[in-house]
Amino acid sequence: MAGSRMQKSWSRITGVLLGFILWGTANPALLAFGISPHRILRVEGEVKVKRDRKNSWNAYQGLGLNNNHRLVLSSGARVTIYCSNNQIREVSSRGGYPVSGICSSNRSNNSNRCTITRTPEDPNNPYLISPRNTKITESQPLLSWHPVAGATSYRVEIIGAGLDWLTEVEGTLVRYDGAEVLQPGWYYGVKITAYQGEKDIANSSAGFAILSEEEKQQLEVAAKELEEQFSEGEVLALALVSLYRDYDLYDDAIEVLQRLISEGQPGAGVYQLLGQTYWDVGLLGLAKAQFVKALEAAEAEENWALQGSLQASLGVVTDLIGTTQADFQEAAALLQEALVVYRGLEELTAEEAARIAQIEERLVEVKGKIE
Repeated sequence: MAGSRMQKSWSRITGVLLGFILWGTANPALLAFGISPHRILRVEGEVKVKRDRKNSWNAYQGLGLNNNHRLVLSSGARVTIYCSNNQIREVSSRGGYPVSGICSSNRSNNSNRCTITRTPEDPNNPYLISPRNTKITESQPLLSWHPVAGATSYRVEIIGAGLDWLTEVEGTLVRYDGAEVLQPGWYYGVKITAYQGEKDIANSSAGFAILSEEEKQQLEVAAKELEEQFSEGEVLALALVSLYRDYDLYDDAIEVLQRLISEGQPGAGVYQLLGQTYWDVGLLGLAKAQFVKALEAAEAEENWALQGSLQASLGVVTDLIGTTQADFQEAAALLQEALVVYRGLEELTAEEAARIAQIEERLVEVKGKIE
């Protein structure tokens, strides 16, 4: 069995090396619609978020904020925000405050971000679940992947920085235990092949990167500052999620968000953030499930603008993972609903106007798939 499989060594290696080439290539089809750059960490008292004369909603922990939003604080109210440039801002005086004046529009100083080609997962393949299209800090990661019906074993190969590690297991979990230490700053391709007896029945490739030493030091300093600043578990968790995402530590962000959701009743913003993070790593089925929950919560919150953003994201992800006419009809309906919302908003920003054009273009493509 081992001998016959080793004859396929060249195809294994070239398949994983293709992931290296695609690592620096972004796929615009997998960009979500309207994820907010800033996020509320804590709210005390009555605080409203106002978009325009007609659209306002209650502020709450985990809600995303855009630069065209305005915070309205009642007497005695206080709100703490994690801005997109990693700065923490607090407003504690009664009155109205434009978010653009509270948070700088500049992104963080972390310029060593990775861009990754994200391919929608195929349920017939052993696609990597974790760590997938993310940076990590640990040198012996635990790998997990999607089980394939009928598979009796899996071969897992990690390639990168001169490493070519290979192992075979029966389950869908394995920890890297090679003698060579995974190198900071390097990308590692992972190829997983499913076998039914001696027969190769499916395979899938993805990968992860090890955080560089410089990034790791910056992260440790920033995380320590957050831990010293926030004693409340939920507030610290949300702050860490934003920090992890800024360093492309999507696996860590997903773990924290899953815990937050399991421990309480989060608002639409937290569900959307988890969905967005699944989207970022290319797990579109999981992203859709969270976007659905976020949309339900946004409807209950009467957050009209967020509903439009979520309907657009759901329309795109439904189209990408769709296989039937019913799927494409659902995607078209969601995109149409998103257009109704966006066209009904007052004082559209340039970003929102561009988003409408993107939704219209996607809607035409989706309708072309409907017979």
